[in-house]
Amino acid sequence: MLFGSSATNAAKIRKTTSSRKRKRFLHSSSVLWRRSRRCLQCGMSVALFVWISTGLFVWKPSGVAPLPPKQGDDSKKQTIPLQEAASHPNGVSGIVYVHVGKTGGEWIKAQLKMVCKTRRNRNIRTVCLQQKYPTQLSKLTVGYLHTSTMYVDTDVQKPRQTIPRTKSIQEASGAFSHYLFSIRHPLRRLISWYTYNHPKSCDDREPHSPSCKTSAWKSSFYESCFPTFQDLANHIIIQQPAGGADDTQGDECTKTFWNGWHARGDNLEPKDSNHLHWNYQYYWNETMVETPSKKLLVVRLESIDKDLVSLEVYLGNDPTAASKIFWHPPGSFHFTRGGAPSQLDKTGTQSLCCVLFGEFTLYRGLLQQASNPLEKKEQSLQKIHDLCQFSSWDEMETECSSIK
Repeated sequence: MLFGSSATNAAKIRKTTSSRKRKRFLHSSSVLWRRSRRCLQCGMSVALFVWISTGLFVWKPSGVAPLPPKQGDDSKKQTIPLQEAASHPNGVSGIVYVHVGKTGGEWIKAQLKMVCKTRRNRNIRTVCLQQKYPTQLSKLTVGYLHTSTMYVDTDVQKPRQTIPRTKSIQEASGAFSHYLFSIRHPLRRLISWYTYNHPKSCDDREPHSPSCKTSAWKSSFYESCFPTFQDLANHIIIQQPAGGADDTQGDECTKTFWNGWHARGDNLEPKDSNHLHWNYQYYWNETMVETPSKKLLVVRLESIDKDLVSLEVYLGNDPTAASKIFWHPPGSFHFTRGGAPSQLDKTGTQSLCCVLFGEFTLYRGLLQQASNPLEKKEQSLQKIHDLCQFSSWDEMETECSSIK
């Protein structure tokens, strides 16, 4: 019994030992398999690793430039450019957007990432920069000019989130090749400004709107002199002065108008008359007079969506892709493309057009000098005198010259 018991115990011991060995073997195999499987998941087996580590195989993945030769091997030295200069479609190497007031500029601003960097509020700036700006227009725009504020990013390669104000457009002229003007028929622009700035347009929900701000000049202009736009037209035809910035002829209301136009006089700041003063002449002086070698791009408010698509193609985007871009206006943006100024009679219309003749001359020049193609440009040129109720540009020029 004792011997039998010993034999049984020995058999049990052998069985237990064998079982442990099998478990250790299975455990080692399992560990090896898991490790090998992880390597396989990474795209490289153990055998491949050995092959590579012995130098029998050198992996050269596609799409990656070869490493430069080690220093000291002069025979194999080569210059590797950091990045090839991007081609500039139609010679446009940089754009400064000139936001003329009351021409749909807020719509265009919403498409430009560069404008985000001019925001003072950090939270607004951060949210703005996180938006997508998939257009060539946004990529090429390096500057922004509106009223008396100008920004030009002179180092677009620098990943900064803010841009300081630019003091001189001449000093920053090397950063861009074109100005982009947003434009509108000058008479419609004047009507829009009059309504925009009128105290009756003040909305308590927008207390910072120009219409809600008060000044001595505004009180005189809207309350004492020109309660309606027709009043302005009727008065100007009789009292229109003949001169330029230093002309002070006419009665007090005429002086009030021209003081606002030129932003001159006691207790009068440009922001009081805002876009009456910041007009085409102002922006032309700030841009093309200072840097006459620059070229012009133009977008018309009356066809702003079509002009933006056409401009995008001109800047190098695919026509199909450009047509699919949602040129969205900002949420608070609204405008009227505008028909004829029906609230004015013929005499008042012609009168104001003659007052604005210098503006019309610049507006006409912008259309004619635009580098980008504009659909139905001739119709835009014809509307200059049509909306002013003249039969032609020559007649308008003659009649307006005779008034002075």
